Order: sequence, then structure tokens, then C-alpha cells
Amino acid sequence: MPHNLAANRMLDCRGKPGTDNAGNEMPESRRQTMGVSAAFAEPPRPHAQRLVAGLGLATLLAGAAMLGRDGWRGGALFLVGGLLGMSLYHAAFGFTSAYRNAIVRRDVSGVSAQLVMLGLATLLFAPALAQGQAFGQGVAGAVAPVGVQVAVGSFVFGLGMQLAGGCGSGTLYTVGGGSVRMVATLVAFCAGGFLGSLDLARWAAAPSWGSVSLAGLWGWPAAVAAQLGVLLGLWLGFRVIGSALTVPLAEELAFRGYLTRKLVSPAFETVRPGHFTWLSFVVSSALFGLLHGRWFAGTLAGMAYAGALYRRGQVAEAVYAHMTTNVLIAGYVLWFGRWSMWS
Repeated sequence: MPHNLAANRMLDCRGKPGTDNAGNEMPESRRQTMGVSAAFAEPPRPHAQRLVAGLGLATLLAGAAMLGRDGWRGGALFLVGGLLGMSLYHAAFGFTSAYRNAIVRRDVSGVSAQLVMLGLATLLFAPALAQGQAFGQGVAGAVAPVGVQVAVGSFVFGLGMQLAGGCGSGTLYTVGGGSVRMVATLVAFCAGGFLGSLDLARWAAAPSWGSVSLAGLWGWPAAVAAQLGVLLGLWLGFRVIGSALTVPLAEELAFRGYLTRKLVSPAFETVRPGHFTWLSFVVSSALFGLLHGRWFAGTLAGMAYAGALYRRGQVAEAVYAHMTTNVLIAGYVLWFGRWSMWS
């Protein structure tokens, strides 16, 4: 009984805000410190689901063994597919979010990653397609007409992909990860594909501009070079857009919009933008410099952006100054080939 009473008393004391374990009133500074520590504390990690992982691995191996009874290729492909699914799931890779982030958040990093992936796929598969075989099996490129059916199908698929929150691969690996919501997307995806196949002949007869194969027109070396050139141009374009738009906006909101005011008062919402103190000016600029590879130049740039903020008291002024700097840096990198400045 005394033990239960002591335990209840301890729980009561811990439940009161502003008190320690003994129920004593804590000073204001300690309460603020504990609040900051709690805000930046690492969230608890979920326990590893060893049973689920073990069952999944056993299922994967059993499926590979079953398919491999008539030859090793079927079992190997099943294992590769399972490993690719796990990689997609843990990397949270998908085409849907990349384009949404590019349009809504001006974050083009996902689209840039997809361009790199397409370039690597071109280099890996072009030799096999040029030879016409791989591992003793005949392979050929899928060449189809470019026409109305492609435009309409791409638009409908892209619209459905955004509404559903997942493309084909994204839907599959999220369902495999236990998402009940995406099961409805998978069912609708399969039903739409089936209904489309029933009307395939009419879509195939739609107006088109015929099939175009750059490899057939120019040969494989020139076709690969042209495709890599287009992908490189798109990657550089998105890289410049990200450097000139996304990075300045995100960094200035963090440093000049939040940190400079937070260093003035914990209740930063009450501090007007552009309120000057030496502490906020020096510390925010120094931390901004530490974020970048060239610390001294970054600190000077942080001071300059802070000066733009203090000039009119608007964070937008710092954003414009940062954008101008990054555009000039991008031009310098592209003109002189100083790619290390983008690292």
C-alpha cells in the first residue's frame, strides 16, 4: 500500500507542469531549457518487427525456390524483384512526389534524381539493345507510335497518379509495406488497365505521327549521345532552378525569417522581421557560413543577406539577394566548369 501511494504521488508530481519529480516549483530558465530539449529530442524508434521480417524473408525464399524448380532464372528474377521492392520502400522512391514537390514546393531534387536514373539506365541497357541479346535471350526496344493515345494516356495516368498518391511502383511497394489505403488504388489501377484493354483497338486506330527510333535513324552511338545530352541539359536546367529558387527561399526563411528573430526572443512571432541585435546578426551569419563548404565566404554572404533584411525589414529582400547570388554562381559554374562550387 505505501508503495502504491508513493507511486501515485510521483505520477501526480510529474503530471503538473512546471514541477520536478518531488513536486517543487522549477525556475523559469529550467522550464525553458527542458522545453527546448524536448522539442529537439530524438523521437523514439519503433521496435524491429523481427517476426514480420522473418516471415517475409521466408516467403521470398520459398517463392524463389518454387519458381526455380524449372530453372534458376525464374527464382533469381523473383529474388531480384523482392530486393528491388525493399529498396524502393526504404528509399521511399516514387515518381509522384517528385513532380508534386517540383510544382508545389519548388523542390526539383526528386526530378533531378530521376534524370540521373534515366541516364544510368540508358548507359546500362543501350549495349544490350544494340547487340539484340542479353544473357542468351533476345531483347529489343519497345517502339510505339507517338500520337493522340499517348498524349491522352499520359495525362490520365499522371492525373490519377497525383490523386492516388502513387505511381505503379509506388502503389505496389506501399501496399507491400502494409498501407490499407493504397489497396483501393491498386484495385482501381488493375480495373482501369483491364477496361483499357477492352478498347485497345479503337485507341490504336487514333491519329498518330508514326514510330520514331533514334537508334534506327542515327545508329546507337549517336542516339545514346543525343539522349544523354538532352538529359544533361534538363538536369542542368533543374539544377539552376533549384539553386536559384528553392535553396534561397528555404535558407532565408530558416535563417533570416526564423533564427534571427529566435535569437532576439524565444517568442519569435512577436519580433518584427528586421529587428537588429548584434547577437542575432553575428550568430545567424556564422551558422549560415558553417552550413556551407566555404565557411568564411558563407559567413560574409550571410551578413550581406542580413543587411538586405535590415534595410527594409522584409525577408523577401534577403531572398532576392540570395537568388541573385546563386544565379551568378550558376552562371560562373556553367561558363568556367567549376563544378566543385555546386558540391
